[in-house]
Amino acid sequence: MPSQSAIFLARIGAEAYKLFETFEFTHHDDCSDLAAIMAVFENHCIGEVNAVYIRGLKMAASRHLMRVVLQASLSERLLAWTQRNRVQNLSRSKTVLK
Repeated sequence: MPSQSAIFLARIGAEAYKLFETFEFTHHDDCSDLAAIMAVFENHCIGEVNAVYIRGLKMAASRHLMRVVLQASLSERLLAWTQRNRVQNLSRSKTVLK
C-alpha cells in the first residue's frame, strides 16, 4: 500500500475506515490507490441528486418569496390607504368646523 493512501486511511477515523472496508473496488490494486479511494469516498458522500426533491425545494422557496412580496405590497397599499383616509378625514373635519 503506497504511503499516501496508508496515511489517508490512518487519518480518516474509525467510522470512515469501517465505511472504507465496505467499498467494492473494480481492481484489487485500486484499494491502495489514493485517487481511487478518494473517488469512491466522493461518490459515496455526494451520491445522486434527487431532481424532484430539489425542484420541490425551489418551488417552496419561490412560493414563500411570493408571499413575502405580496404581504409587503399589501402592507404598502394599506399604509397608503390609511394615509389617504387620514388626509380626507382631516379635510372633512376642517370643512365641518368652518
